[in-house]
Amino acid sequence: LFPPPKFMTMRYAGLDISDDAIHSIQYAAHAKHMSIASYDSIDLPQGLVQGGDIKDEKQFAEILSAFAKKNKLSYVKVSLPEEKAYLFQTDVPNTDMRAIEQNIEFKLEQNVPLAAPDAVFYFDLLPTPHASEVLHASVTVVPRAHVEYYSSILATAGMIPVSFEVVPKSIARAVVPHLADETYIIINMMASKTGIYLVSAGVVSFTSTLSRGSREEAGATGETYPTTLAKEINRVYSY
Repeated sequence: LFPPPKFMTMRYAGLDISDDAIHSIQYAAHAKHMSIASYDSIDLPQGLVQGGDIKDEKQFAEILSAFAKKNKLSYVKVSLPEEKAYLFQTDVPNTDMRAIEQNIEFKLEQNVPLAAPDAVFYFDLLPTPHASEVLHASVTVVPRAHVEYYSSILATAGMIPVSFEVVPKSIARAVVPHLADETYIIINMMASKTGIYLVSAGVVSFTSTLSRGSREEAGATGETYPTTLAKEINRVYSY
Protein backbone atom coordinates (compact mmCIF):
# COMPACT_ATOMS: atom_id res chain seq x y z
CA LEU A 1 0.00 0.00 0.00
CA PHE A 2 2.87 2.36 0.79
CA PRO A 3 5.84 1.43 -1.44
CA PRO A 4 9.19 2.98 -0.44
CA PRO A 5 10.71 5.73 -2.58
CA LYS A 6 12.69 4.45 -5.58
CA PHE A 7 16.01 5.69 -4.18
CA MET A 8 15.53 3.40 -1.14
CA THR A 9 14.65 0.21 -3.01
CA MET A 10 18.17 -0.40 -4.42
CA ARG A 11 16.69 -1.32 -7.79
CA TYR A 12 19.27 -3.58 -9.36
CA ALA A 13 20.04 -5.27 -12.67
CA GLY A 14 21.35 -8.76 -13.24
CA LEU A 15 24.85 -8.69 -14.75
CA ASP A 16 26.57 -11.70 -16.31
CA ILE A 17 30.24 -11.51 -17.33
CA SER A 18 31.35 -14.55 -19.30
CA ASP A 19 34.38 -15.30 -21.46
CA ASP A 20 32.34 -14.41 -24.53
CA ALA A 21 30.11 -11.49 -23.62
CA ILE A 22 28.52 -9.20 -21.05
CA HIS A 23 24.77 -9.52 -20.51
CA SER A 24 22.37 -7.47 -18.40
CA ILE A 25 18.67 -7.58 -17.62
CA GLN A 26 16.50 -5.39 -15.41
CA TYR A 27 12.92 -5.86 -14.28
CA ALA A 28 10.19 -3.40 -13.39
CA ALA A 29 7.77 -4.20 -10.57
CA HIS A 30 4.04 -3.69 -11.03
CA ALA A 31 1.13 -4.23 -8.67
CA LYS A 32 0.68 -7.94 -9.44
CA HIS A 33 3.51 -8.87 -11.78
CA MET A 34 6.96 -7.98 -13.07
CA SER A 35 8.06 -7.11 -16.60
CA ILE A 36 11.40 -6.73 -18.35
CA ALA A 37 12.38 -3.06 -18.25
CA SER A 38 15.63 -3.38 -20.22
CA TYR A 39 18.15 -5.93 -21.42
CA ASP A 40 21.34 -5.79 -23.45
CA SER A 41 24.48 -7.73 -24.33
CA ILE A 42 27.83 -7.05 -25.92
CA ASP A 43 30.37 -9.53 -27.29
CA LEU A 44 33.86 -9.40 -25.81
CA PRO A 45 37.05 -9.65 -27.90
CA GLN A 46 38.23 -13.25 -27.99
CA GLY A 47 40.77 -13.96 -25.26
CA LEU A 48 40.02 -10.82 -23.19
CA VAL A 49 38.41 -12.96 -20.47
CA GLN A 50 39.45 -16.59 -20.01
CA GLY A 51 37.94 -18.75 -17.31
CA GLY A 52 36.92 -15.64 -15.41
CA ASP A 53 40.46 -14.17 -15.55
CA ILE A 54 40.64 -10.71 -17.12
CA LYS A 55 43.72 -10.55 -19.36
CA ASP A 56 43.64 -6.81 -20.09
CA GLU A 57 42.10 -4.95 -17.16
CA LYS A 58 42.20 -1.50 -18.81
CA GLN A 59 40.46 -2.63 -22.00
CA PHE A 60 37.88 -4.62 -20.05
CA ALA A 61 37.15 -1.70 -17.70
CA GLU A 62 36.57 0.61 -20.67
CA ILE A 63 34.13 -1.84 -22.29
CA LEU A 64 32.30 -2.46 -19.00
CA SER A 65 32.11 1.26 -18.18
CA ALA A 66 30.62 2.09 -21.59
CA PHE A 67 28.15 -0.79 -21.21
CA ALA A 68 27.10 0.46 -17.75
CA LYS A 69 26.59 4.03 -18.97
CA LYS A 70 24.60 2.92 -22.00
CA ASN A 71 22.21 0.85 -19.85
CA LYS A 72 22.25 3.20 -16.83
CA LEU A 73 23.43 0.43 -14.49
CA SER A 74 24.18 1.31 -10.89
CA TYR A 75 23.29 -1.53 -8.48
CA VAL A 76 23.95 -5.00 -9.92
CA LYS A 77 23.74 -8.67 -8.93
CA VAL A 78 26.69 -10.33 -10.61
CA SER A 79 27.26 -13.91 -11.72
CA LEU A 80 30.71 -15.45 -11.27
CA PRO A 81 32.15 -18.18 -13.56
CA GLU A 82 32.05 -21.72 -12.17
CA GLU A 83 35.82 -22.13 -12.78
CA LYS A 84 36.45 -19.81 -9.83
CA ALA A 85 34.19 -21.73 -7.45
CA TYR A 86 34.49 -24.92 -5.43
CA LEU A 87 31.44 -27.06 -4.75
CA PHE A 88 31.11 -29.74 -2.09
CA GLN A 89 28.40 -31.44 -0.06
CA THR A 90 28.42 -32.12 3.66
CA ASP A 91 26.15 -33.17 6.50
CA VAL A 92 25.23 -30.51 9.06
CA PRO A 93 23.19 -30.62 12.29
CA ASN A 94 19.54 -29.64 12.05
CA THR A 95 19.81 -26.45 14.12
CA ASP A 96 19.49 -22.73 13.42
CA MET A 97 21.09 -21.22 10.32
CA ARG A 98 23.88 -19.47 12.21
CA ALA A 99 25.02 -22.76 13.78
CA ILE A 100 24.89 -24.47 10.37
CA GLU A 101 26.99 -21.69 8.87
CA GLN A 102 29.61 -22.06 11.62
CA ASN A 103 29.65 -25.83 11.15
CA ILE A 104 30.35 -25.42 7.42
CA GLU A 105 33.03 -22.80 8.08
CA PHE A 106 34.90 -25.28 10.31
CA LYS A 107 34.84 -27.81 7.43
CA LEU A 108 36.03 -25.49 4.66
CA GLU A 109 39.73 -26.36 4.80
CA GLN A 110 38.87 -30.07 4.76
CA ASN A 111 37.09 -29.71 1.42
CA VAL A 112 38.67 -26.82 -0.52
CA PRO A 113 42.24 -25.44 -0.84
CA LEU A 114 41.31 -22.20 0.92
CA ALA A 115 41.54 -21.03 4.52
CA ALA A 116 38.28 -19.72 5.98
CA PRO A 117 39.46 -16.04 6.11
CA ASP A 118 40.36 -16.27 2.40
CA ALA A 119 36.98 -17.64 1.30
CA VAL A 120 33.44 -16.46 0.71
CA PHE A 121 30.79 -19.18 0.79
CA TYR A 122 27.08 -19.80 0.77
CA PHE A 123 25.04 -22.98 1.04
CA ASP A 124 21.73 -24.55 0.13
CA LEU A 125 20.03 -27.23 2.21
CA LEU A 126 18.66 -30.21 0.33
CA PRO A 127 15.10 -31.09 1.33
CA THR A 128 14.58 -34.15 3.53
CA PRO A 129 11.44 -36.32 3.38
CA HIS A 130 11.01 -36.30 7.17
CA ALA A 131 12.32 -34.62 10.30
CA SER A 132 15.96 -35.50 10.83
CA GLU A 133 18.77 -34.55 13.19
CA VAL A 134 21.13 -34.25 10.20
CA LEU A 135 20.68 -32.16 7.03
CA HIS A 136 22.59 -32.30 3.75
CA ALA A 137 24.10 -29.03 2.51
CA SER A 138 25.48 -28.11 -0.91
CA VAL A 139 28.23 -25.53 -0.37
CA THR A 140 29.74 -23.14 -2.92
CA VAL A 141 33.07 -21.47 -2.09
CA VAL A 142 34.79 -18.64 -3.97
CA PRO A 143 38.19 -17.06 -3.18
CA ARG A 144 37.65 -13.78 -1.35
CA ALA A 145 40.39 -12.17 -3.47
CA HIS A 146 38.43 -12.91 -6.66
CA VAL A 147 35.25 -11.32 -5.26
CA GLU A 148 37.19 -8.24 -4.13
CA TYR A 149 38.89 -7.99 -7.52
CA TYR A 150 35.55 -8.06 -9.36
CA SER A 151 34.18 -5.50 -6.88
CA SER A 152 37.03 -3.12 -7.71
CA ILE A 153 36.48 -3.57 -11.47
CA LEU A 154 32.76 -2.84 -11.05
CA ALA A 155 33.53 0.25 -8.95
CA THR A 156 35.83 1.52 -11.71
CA ALA A 157 32.92 1.13 -14.14
CA GLY A 158 30.58 3.03 -11.78
CA MET A 159 28.59 0.05 -10.48
CA ILE A 160 27.91 -1.22 -6.95
CA PRO A 161 27.51 -4.99 -6.48
CA VAL A 162 24.49 -5.99 -4.37
CA SER A 163 25.53 -9.67 -4.43
CA PHE A 164 27.58 -12.26 -6.28
CA GLU A 165 26.40 -15.70 -7.35
CA VAL A 166 28.03 -18.46 -9.40
CA VAL A 167 26.63 -19.08 -12.87
CA PRO A 168 25.29 -22.63 -12.23
CA LYS A 169 23.09 -21.43 -9.35
CA SER A 170 21.82 -18.42 -11.33
CA ILE A 171 20.89 -20.55 -14.34
CA ALA A 172 19.33 -23.30 -12.22
CA ARG A 173 17.04 -20.81 -10.52
CA ALA A 174 16.05 -19.37 -13.90
CA VAL A 175 15.24 -22.62 -15.73
CA VAL A 176 14.28 -25.25 -13.12
CA PRO A 177 10.60 -25.06 -12.10
CA HIS A 178 10.05 -23.66 -8.61
CA LEU A 179 9.71 -26.37 -5.92
CA ALA A 180 10.52 -29.12 -8.46
CA ASP A 181 11.86 -32.23 -6.72
CA GLU A 182 13.17 -34.00 -9.84
CA THR A 183 16.81 -34.21 -10.90
CA TYR A 184 17.95 -32.22 -13.94
CA ILE A 185 21.09 -31.95 -16.04
CA ILE A 186 21.53 -28.40 -17.37
CA ILE A 187 23.77 -27.86 -20.41
CA ASN A 188 25.09 -24.29 -20.72
CA MET A 189 26.61 -24.03 -24.20
CA MET A 190 28.90 -21.04 -24.75
CA ALA A 191 31.19 -20.14 -27.63
CA SER A 192 34.42 -21.49 -26.11
CA LYS A 193 33.30 -23.71 -23.22
CA THR A 194 30.34 -25.70 -21.94
CA GLY A 195 28.98 -25.97 -18.41
CA ILE A 196 27.24 -29.14 -17.24
CA TYR A 197 25.27 -28.76 -14.00
CA LEU A 198 23.49 -31.43 -12.00
CA VAL A 199 20.51 -30.04 -10.08
CA SER A 200 18.63 -32.07 -7.47
CA ALA A 201 15.45 -30.72 -5.88
CA GLY A 202 16.37 -27.23 -7.07
CA VAL A 203 19.87 -27.37 -5.55
CA VAL A 204 23.04 -27.42 -7.67
CA SER A 205 24.83 -30.58 -6.54
CA PHE A 206 27.57 -31.04 -9.17
CA THR A 207 29.23 -28.96 -11.89
CA SER A 208 31.64 -29.78 -14.70
CA THR A 209 33.18 -27.47 -17.30
CA LEU A 210 34.09 -28.75 -20.74
CA SER A 211 36.83 -26.65 -22.39
CA ARG A 212 35.11 -26.76 -25.76
CA GLY A 213 32.23 -24.66 -27.00
CA SER A 214 29.81 -24.28 -29.88
CA ARG A 215 32.29 -22.10 -31.80
CA GLU A 216 34.60 -25.08 -32.38
CA GLU A 217 33.79 -27.53 -35.16
CA ALA A 218 36.44 -30.14 -34.35
CA GLY A 219 39.00 -30.69 -31.62
CA ALA A 220 42.64 -31.73 -31.82
CA THR A 221 41.61 -35.37 -32.29
CA GLY A 222 39.15 -34.48 -35.03
CA GLU A 223 36.19 -35.26 -32.78
CA THR A 224 33.24 -32.93 -33.34
CA TYR A 225 31.83 -30.77 -30.56
CA PRO A 226 28.48 -32.64 -30.41
CA THR A 227 30.32 -35.97 -30.05
CA THR A 228 32.55 -34.65 -27.25
CA LEU A 229 29.56 -33.07 -25.52
CA ALA A 230 27.54 -36.31 -25.73
CA LYS A 231 30.41 -38.25 -24.13
CA GLU A 232 30.72 -35.73 -21.30
CA ILE A 233 26.95 -35.72 -20.64
CA ASN A 234 26.95 -39.54 -20.51
CA ARG A 235 29.93 -39.48 -18.12
CA VAL A 236 28.15 -37.09 -15.74
CA TYR A 237 24.88 -39.03 -16.08
CA SER A 238 26.64 -42.31 -15.23
CA TYR A 239 28.35 -40.66 -12.24
